[in-house]
Amino acid sequence: MRIAILVMAAGFSRRFKASGGEHKLLASLNGKPVLQHTLEHAVATGLDVFAVTRPEDTA
Repeated sequence: MRIAILVMAAGFSRRFKASGGEHKLLASLNGKPVLQHTLEHAVATGLDVFAVTRPEDTA
């Protein structure tokens, strides 16, 4: 059995956008996008990491 991390990042971020923001995962946190922080921490575990995104979310 293999253990991996699955990052679920396929939401529409409707509430975050409605409050005046951009897509939540691209919002800057300490100079980097939120999603980048998440992926860096996941990769640092040494486990396989898979991210699920929407096909149109190329950024």
